[in-house]
Amino acid sequence: MENAGKKKIPIPERLHPEQYMWSQKYGALIQDAPIAEEFPELDRAGKRLPEVFGTDAVYPLIENLPEPNLILLDSLSTAQQYRVAKRCAFLASAWLKNHLHGKPLRPDLNYIPRNLARLFVAVCEKLGRKHPILSYDLYCQANWELIDPSGSFEIDNLKLKQCF
Repeated sequence: MENAGKKKIPIPERLHPEQYMWSQKYGALIQDAPIAEEFPELDRAGKRLPEVFGTDAVYPLIENLPEPNLILLDSLSTAQQYRVAKRCAFLASAWLKNHLHGKPLRPDLNYIPRNLARLFVAVCEKLGRKHPILSYDLYCQANWELIDPSGSFEIDNLKLKQCF
């Protein structure tokens, strides 16, 4: 009689790993997908970030991004949406935390520019993410590439793709 009145929750017979971006080949790592055609300026800004982080050049790089066409998000695959989210997360973090030798260059900043914030929030909503933030999955799981593209998928052949 211990279970009397308790509702039984059905357990799915089989979970579908692809719902969680898991693959047979890469496990929990999310394979990157190009976005240069749909969001070329965002992609270029993300690629330039390592060279400008720690300088005042970060701010115009982000401020000069065009207003995003949010309708384009509907045409992207989930992997492409992750790439947009990753680019936005790194750029937003750089905007707020840009520093040189541990000293913030703009400690007065407490906002993210509208052009970047709108896209970041929209893509996070598409992905079902509660908060637009640089999280583990964007920093690690969706942020890798093979050092030797013709080589095998092994830990010694992996590196981070986007850095500060």
